[in-house]
Order: sequence, then C-alpha cells, then structure tokens
Amino acid sequence: MNSKKILILIIGIVCIILVFGVILFIFSNNKKNNNNIENNIIATDKTYDVNMTKEMPDEKYRTIENECNQLEIKGTTQERLINEYLEDYKNNALNFTDDAYELLDKQYREAKFGSIEEYKQYINNNKSEIEDIELSKYQANETDDCTEYICIDQYNSYYIFHVTNPGSYTLFLDTYTVDLPEFAEKYNKASEQEKVVLNINKIITALNAKDYHYIYSKLADSFKNNYFQNQEILERYLRENINEKVVVSYDKFSKQGNLYTYEIRITDEGIETYLNKKMNIVMQLNEGTDFVMSFSIEEE
Repeated sequence: MNSKKILILIIGIVCIILVFGVILFIFSNNKKNNNNIENNIIATDKTYDVNMTKEMPDEKYRTIENECNQLEIKGTTQERLINEYLEDYKNNALNFTDDAYELLDKQYREAKFGSIEEYKQYINNNKSEIEDIELSKYQANETDDCTEYICIDQYNSYYIFHVTNPGSYTLFLDTYTVDLPEFAEKYNKASEQEKVVLNINKIITALNAKDYHYIYSKLADSFKNNYFQNQEILERYLRENINEKVVVSYDKFSKQGNLYTYEIRITDEGIETYLNKKMNIVMQLNEGTDFVMSFSIEEE
C-alpha cells in the first residue's frame, strides 16, 4: 500500500493536522495533562492513528510508522513556518508559474504586472535569485483579518504574506507598488520632508529590483516628454548609469513652492565602493500617498 504523509504542526499548545495541505483535525495540547493522547482521524476510507505520548519540543522531528502511513511530526517555530511559506512560493514560482501568479494579491498583481505574461517575464529575469531565496529577517504582525509576515531575503527583496488560514495566503513582493495599511499610517503622520524620504525609498527599492515600470510611472509628464519618451529609454539610461544595487545617503533638502528637492548620494552595496554618484530628485506630493518626480544623475 502506498505511503501517505500527514503533516502535524505544533504551535504552542495547538496541534494542527493536515493531509495534502487540508486541515483534518485541530486539538489543544494541554500542558497540564501529559497523559497519552490518542485520536483517530478519518480521511476518505483511511484511518490515520496518531499516538502522542508527550508534548513534542520545538525543533524536534520524529517519524511514526503504522501499517499504511508514515507520519512526519514537526515541532515548529514561527521562523520554520515562515520558511515553509517561502519555499512554497519559490516552488510555485519556478515550477507552477500560473499558480504562483494566483497567490499574489489581486490588486497588487494587476498593478505590478498587469498580466500573467509580464509575471512570467519577471520570473525569467529573476530566476537565479528566486532559486537561492533564503530568509534573512522577518516581522510578524497580527491584524483583524490575517497574520502578516514581512520577510526579507539575502538580496533585501520583500515577501509579504497575508495568512488567513494555515497554508492559505496572499502575497506581495514589494512595499511600494500598492500601499499597505502600515505604510499609509506612517506616511499620513510624516512631515513633508519625511514623506519625500519615504517616496525616495520607494524609488531606490524599485531601482534595486530593476522595476523600471514603477519608476517610469512616477515621472512627471513634462519630464518624460522632454527626456524619456518611453520606458525603454529610461531603462537604458538607468542601466548605463546605475547597474548595481545601491544604498543612499541624504544630503541637502529644500522646498520651493509645491516642489521639494533632495540631493542624495548613491553608492553600491559592496564592501569596496566603485559607484559614487550624486542624484538630485525634484518631487511634487499629490493627494494621499501619490507623487511625481524628476531627477538628474551626476558623477562625483
């Protein structure tokens, strides 16, 4: 008889049992009672016998064999759970691209990619980085609607999971395409100068992700008409002048009328700095979190 796997996630005092990603049974592992716990779980025409003698400590693995199943019991920490979500997205992105596209938040994917074809091109362009995704740091937030996991990998790329039920999530791949509630709240409380900085951070994050579509969408119309009549011209210019991931330091800030000017310095992220340029950004703040800008880049 073929072996089937049940994944049992133990989070605190709650045990969640899944077969092929479907929750079949949830029970509380009461620490006040360390007596044997026996449960029969019915899945279609199979009976899965779970025999837990004690609470399983975090980070421990055990395998239980019965006549028709191998049960993998995984004591899981929050970090391990987040890594499971990252691996799930990576596997879908590399092997089941249509499914990965559906995992993205609907408003977000329409704003960032517009179509499955654009998303597939994005996967092809970033395939090597996606294959090597490793969790670098994360933050967990509880909201009324979901659990939010904000994850950053070793390339400083974002993966924001909104988990509504165990194994069920929607995903955002950056913090700038659509405004998440926590950003909007921070932005609304910010001073004018701080708002300009937050918007510049969006542009630099998009630049590091080579998201030229987003940057082009934020250029003032007159500036585009004079210098970058289409996105391809902008992309070629930026690739010629800034073809590395960069970090920013902020220098001079000024305001004239409804225009804000920030002089910033951009250097590459490497230990040895080869890129060192000055970038002048002129920005107009619009309603809500919207803005438009123009820029110039000079050698130092």
